[in-house]
Amino acid sequence: MGEPARAITVPEGADLVEALRSALEGTDGWVQAVGSVEGVELRVAGEGAEATRAIRGQLTLVALGGPAGGPYMATLARHTDAGLELYGGALLRARAR
Repeated sequence: MGEPARAITVPEGADLVEALRSALEGTDGWVQAVGSVEGVELRVAGEGAEATRAIRGQLTLVALGGPAGGPYMATLARHTDAGLELYGGALLRARAR
């Protein structure tokens, strides 16, 4: 039987990826998360090679999932004057809000 579910609160301003890896070090299981983040960097598929994309500003972390040690796949969104922006990929970096 796996480990029981537990809630982890990441302090505002902390690096989300590092905080999750640190809090879950040595554990087995799956991470699911939601919240608000900023300073995001994603790795996304591209033509012939993967690319990274930095996204400035505040975003809603609609969904994050992955094994306890990563990588964590994320779906992020925000509303702008032009409408809804939606992003997805492997989360490399983000600060909790």
